[in-house]
Amino acid sequence: MAEDDAITEPMIKTILERIDALGKDLRNEIDTLGKELRSEIEVLRRMISVVDIRLDRLESLASVTRGKMLALRADFNELKEQLKERIPELR
Repeated sequence: MAEDDAITEPMIKTILERIDALGKDLRNEIDTLGKELRSEIEVLRRMISVVDIRLDRLESLASVTRGKMLALRADFNELKEQLKERIPELR
């Protein structure tokens, strides 16, 4: 039995060392993945910021275009009324 204990103890020690090494490897891999993920998230944040700026510009352009369309519609209605006044057949 003492012989079994002598064989078992080094085996257990080896297994524990391998488990410890595996744990360290996993920890390093997780740290690396975490850094890569943070880096990618930062890239995405910058891209979203650029998209937000472009959307703001589009919204501004759409607002200006809408204003011009409303002014054009008013001008058209005014022209139509003037034509009706001057050309009786259009009434």
